[in-house]
Amino acid sequence: MKKSFVKLLIASTTALFPLSNIINTGIKTLSIENQSTYNISEKLNVRFFIHEGDMIVAKVIIPEINKYNFTSAEVSDTSLSIDIADNQVKLYNLKPETTYENISIKLTDLSNKTYTFKLNDFKTPSQVTKSLDVKVSSYKNNFSGEVVLPTYIYPVSASISSNNLLIDVSDGIITLLALKPETTYSHLTLTILDDQNNQHMFNLNEFTTVNKNFSYIDIKLSKNNNNIQGKVLLPNDLVIKDAKLSDTNLSFVINKETNELILTNLKQNEEYKNVKLIVQDTDNKLHNFIINNFSTNIVNIDLKKLASYIENAYSTALNRTELDKSGFKYWFIQLSNFNISARDFILNLLNTEEFLQVSQNSIDKITKIYAVMYNRTPDDEGLNF
Repeated sequence: MKKSFVKLLIASTTALFPLSNIINTGIKTLSIENQSTYNISEKLNVRFFIHEGDMIVAKVIIPEINKYNFTSAEVSDTSLSIDIADNQVKLYNLKPETTYENISIKLTDLSNKTYTFKLNDFKTPSQVTKSLDVKVSSYKNNFSGEVVLPTYIYPVSASISSNNLLIDVSDGIITLLALKPETTYSHLTLTILDDQNNQHMFNLNEFTTVNKNFSYIDIKLSKNNNNIQGKVLLPNDLVIKDAKLSDTNLSFVINKETNELILTNLKQNEEYKNVKLIVQDTDNKLHNFIINNFSTNIVNIDLKKLASYIENAYSTALNRTELDKSGFKYWFIQLSNFNISARDFILNLLNTEEFLQVSQNSIDKITKIYAVMYNRTPDDEGLNF
C-alpha cells in the first residue's frame, strides 16, 4: 500500500494573533462590545491536509460547525494564517514535516459570541508535490491520461476542474477520460480523496494528445522457483496474433488459449525501463505499447513464516481455531508467488462478512486490525482516532 493504514493528525493551544493575517480579506471583525467569550474544553483534530501546488492547508474539524455561523477567526501561532469559507476553517502557511503544538483558534459568530478552541498537536506531511504529470495513452483512437501520483496517496475518489473531461478511479489509479486527439491541456486542477479520508489538490502539468499513438501498460510479476515471469496486462478486447519487443534480450510466449503475453526468463534484481511492445491483432492491425518501468527485485520468502502469518491472521481476525485447507492453500500460493500483495490479502480478510460478524464493536475491529497488520495492540491515540 502506498501509506500507513492509520494516519493520526493531532494538535493543541493558547495565544492569538491579529486578524489582519487572515487570508480571506472579505471576513470582517464584529464590534467587541457586549461580546461573550466561551472556552471550549474539547480539543479539535486537524484531519485533512490539502496540497495545493506547494502549499499545505489543514482543515480544522469542528463538530456541528453549521450551528455556529462563524464570521471571523484568529489563530494563536502568528506564523500561521486562518480562513473561514463556506463554514470551513482552514490553516495556511504550514511548513512540511513540522510539528505544531499548543495551537488555539478564536472564532466569532454572527451574534458576536467568541469561541476559543484548542487543537490537538499535529504534524504536517513530509511530501509536498508542486504539480503532477499525466501519461497520455492511445488505444483504438481513444485517448486517456493516467495521473502520476505520489507514492503516499492511494485515491478512492477524485474530481477534475474541467467539465469536458471524465475521471475514473480504480485500484489506486486515476485516469482522465474523453481526451480529444491533437489537443493540448493546461491549467487543470485535480482534487483527490485518499483512503485515509484526506483531501489533496494538485495542479496538473500541461500535457498533449498530439502524436500520442501508443498506450502505457503494466506487468504482473510471478515467481516459480527461480524463474521470474511477467504477464503483460494488455486490453481485454485485444486478441493477440503476434508481437515484437524493443529489447532483444527479452523473450516472450503467447498463450493463445488464455490470450496472454508472458515475458519469460526475467533476471532477478533487474530494472527494466522503456520497453516498447508492438502487438498484432487477429485483424492484422498493429497496436503500440510502452511497458511501465518495473523491477524484478523480488525477495525470497520464508515459507514457514508465511504459513504462520496466514494462520495467525485468520485466527486473530476471524476467531478461528482451525483454518480450512482450501482457503489456506489459495492464499499461500497467491502470496508466495507474488500474485497479490500482503495489502490485498489483509483487505480481503477484513472485508469478509465473517470478520464483520465476529467483531463485536468498533474497538474489537480496530484491535484485530492492529493485530493482523502490526502484530500489536493499538495505542490509546490510535484507538481514539
